[in-house]
Amino acid sequence: MLRYLRKLLRDVPADKRITGALRETILQKLASEKGYVDWITLSTSLLFSMKYVTNYAEFEKHGMYNKIPMFDYTADGYLDGLEIVCTDYRELVEKYRDVQGTLFIADPPYLSTDVKTYTSVQCWTIKNYLDILTALNGLDYVYFTSDKSQIVELCQWIDGNKDKVANIFDGASVKTVKSPTSPKSSYTDIMLYKLNSV
Repeated sequence: MLRYLRKLLRDVPADKRITGALRETILQKLASEKGYVDWITLSTSLLFSMKYVTNYAEFEKHGMYNKIPMFDYTADGYLDGLEIVCTDYRELVEKYRDVQGTLFIADPPYLSTDVKTYTSVQCWTIKNYLDILTALNGLDYVYFTSDKSQIVELCQWIDGNKDKVANIFDGASVKTVKSPTSPKSSYTDIMLYKLNSV
């Protein structure tokens, strides 16, 4: 689909709005697709920044922009040497908790943000976040969030109530990256990491 769109939009400058007959051609192509359609990738490639949809009915309501990547995605060799498992994170943490050199990477849906694009997440609650924080306590980890999430504020509250609960982010290093969502607004991606064994 991206190859088709790249060719179709070759004369449309990057990041420019797609309107008129060209927009209708794209919508007709998407509506006629009978197989799997990756709406998240199409959202990233055609919709305004940070707009994500999961079906055609939602997609056709939005304006389109030429954000098609110039080259096909490739992950050749990217995962070589990794063992890929599909299991509940709690089982994974218990299995590798005491394995030297293990680094846990947590990228849950951001607290206080829309989780509809996660197909496996029907309802993600504060309990789920607290369960992850509890599971990571005392382990080496990288934890991704953003300033739209309120997880850091939650942990600061926890820090102020140490006699009741522990803040696993206490002493963690922080890296941030500003990500624009429009010419007038942005959000900040946050990565917290802590290496207890170093």
